[in-house]
Amino acid sequence: MGKNGIQIKLLKSVLEKKNFKFNYGNGFYENAQNKRYHIVYNFAWMDFKTGEILIERRK
Repeated sequence: MGKNGIQIKLLKSVLEKKNFKFNYGNGFYENAQNKRYHIVYNFAWMDFKTGEILIERRK
């Protein structure tokens, strides 16, 4: 997925302050490392143990 879109990493606290809806979504995708992408239309996000969130815009 990373080669097909634009990525940004943010702290989870930044998104919580903006009222990001972590339970919204219309699909999931697991990569080769068994990390789960949460898909919301043409965006996907992944949660890391470090408290960071990777958001990716898919083409």
